[in-house]
Amino acid sequence: MLPSEPPQPCPFSAGTGRPGFAVPPGTCDCHMHFFSDAAQPVPGAVVTPPEATLAHYRRLQARLGMSRYVLVQPSTYGLDNRLMLAALAASGGNARGVAVVDDRVAPGTLARMQEAGVRGVRFNLVQQGATTAAMLEPVAQAIAPLGWHVQIHVQQGDLIALAPRLQGLGVPVVIDHFGRLMEHPELAPQTFDRIRRLLDSGTGWLKLSGAYIATRHGRYDGLDPYVRRLAAEHPDRLLWGSDWPHATETAKPDDAELMDLLPRWLPDASARHTVLVRNPEALYGFERAAAGP
Repeated sequence: MLPSEPPQPCPFSAGTGRPGFAVPPGTCDCHMHFFSDAAQPVPGAVVTPPEATLAHYRRLQARLGMSRYVLVQPSTYGLDNRLMLAALAASGGNARGVAVVDDRVAPGTLARMQEAGVRGVRFNLVQQGATTAAMLEPVAQAIAPLGWHVQIHVQQGDLIALAPRLQGLGVPVVIDHFGRLMEHPELAPQTFDRIRRLLDSGTGWLKLSGAYIATRHGRYDGLDPYVRRLAAEHPDRLLWGSDWPHATETAKPDDAELMDLLPRWLPDASARHTVLVRNPEALYGFERAAAGP
């Protein structure tokens, strides 16, 4: 798409504008999902959105100026990673995957996923079903030889309780959706303390994704003091993700507006380059892009 051409509307995304800052080459969307009408949701699946495909998503990439993405296995399909793996095969090498496995996963299965581009496993303990907290240690032990990470989506109270175990897993740990920091504001100080300790340890990463999940009041300013402090202390431990196609949201957000939260928290262009380009390269093994600011 030429810069002079207006962006095309993208399914599951409000608005058509571009971000209000210069998005650096090599930018990676570190949290998004695909859904297919041909794929069967697991019994009892909480999130069952309509079809959201690579062709749809490429329109969002063009609009926002992103070239790389991390495809996260949604709770919808449980342990059936076939749709995610097929999408990785169609990505042209510009994507990495985060799978869902349990404590019975075979080493050969993990090796095949590694070859396909998978670099981590997700525990979704909010929309529960495929995995449990009891599986954290055995799954971490299984993926450690591959250099993978554990990605975890949990309620605030569970994150507070699980934090010591997460820090002791012996693999990198990625916290989803700001750790849901302001969903329950009374728990925000404790939640922030656990996240900060994890990042301080050099073990943890935090995804700046799904701001509408992290605060349920339609405003994001409650996140500001927490994210600004983490951005000042640990810009090298933060990742950004769109959470497209926003499967939990009936009213879809404007992805450009979500991306425009970054200059609010990271006013320095070099810090944004770190979050959008360098950190995904380090965690997911993308080739190094051109030098930033």
